[in-house]
Amino acid sequence: MKLYLLRRDIDKRDPIYDCFDGHVIRADSEAMARELAACAAADEGRDVWTDPTRSACDQISEHGAPGIVLSNFNAG
Repeated sequence: MKLYLLRRDIDKRDPIYDCFDGHVIRADSEAMARELAACAAADEGRDVWTDPTRSACDQISEHGAPGIVLSNFNAG
């Protein structure tokens, strides 16, 4: 399994509340990570996570210095 960091495109964030802006997901592939994010979608919709023009998906290492990988708070 690999770790993936998914982030919504900041210029295309609509809606801006009651939605996810990012995820850290453990999956076998980028496609699987995107599908898992799409399954968890809120008001931003499934397509945000499956469309590479609307979100970024980068494999990240589980190694490195201690620290927060993703903090995402976006309440209405």
